Amino acid sequence: MVAILTYHHIAEPRQEKAGAGLYVSPSEFAAQMNFLKVRGFSVVTLDDIREHLLGRNSLAPTSVAITFDDGYQDVYENAFPVLRENGFTATVFLIVKRLKEEKPGYLSLNQTKEMLSSGICFGSHTLTHPRLTRLPEDEQYREIEGSKKELQEMLDTPVHWFSYPYGNFNQLTIKKVQQAVTEEMNI
Repeated sequence: MVAILTYHHIAEPRQEKAGAGLYVSPSEFAAQMNFLKVRGFSVVTLDDIREHLLGRNSLAPTSVAITFDDGYQDVYENAFPVLRENGFTATVFLIVKRLKEEKPGYLSLNQTKEMLSSGICFGSHTLTHPRLTRLPEDEQYREIEGSKKELQEMLDTPVHWFSYPYGNFNQLTIKKVQQAVTEEMNI
C-alpha cells in the first residue's frame, strides 16, 4: 500500500473557519517532510504508483506520494524549497485558467516551469475549477480535455494526471477523465 499525502496551501492557517483545513503551516510542512526523510520513506511519483499497480515495478513498503491541489503561490514559496532540500518530488494539480492569466495567489508559468525542471510533476485540475457533476457532458469534457491539452502546450510535457475539483465526480466525470487522460498511458 502506498500513501498519498494531499495538500492545498502551505501557509499560515487562516483565522476564519471556512477553508481553514486546507492550510498547513510552512513549519509543520517542513516537519512532516523531515519526518519522511528521517524515517526512510521513499517519495515516489504517481507514475511510479501506476506502474506498481500494473505489476511493472515494485515499490518499497515505505513509499509515499505528495500532491498539491490548485497550484497556489505558497506551494512555490514554502513547499518547493523544502521538497528540493529533501530531494523529494511531488505532483501539483493546476487550474489552467489561473495559470494562464497569472492570477495573484497562484503559480506563474515561470515558477511552474522552474519546478518542472527540478523534478516536480504537474497534472490538470480543469480549466476553471467547476463542480464537474453540475455541468452538461460536453462542458465536463471541455474542462477536462481542454485543461490537459492547454497544460501540455504551456509546459511542453505530457500530462497524465487529473484531480477532481472539490473531490466531486460521478460515473460520467470518471468516463470523461478516462477518455481525456488515460488513453495514451498504455494501461
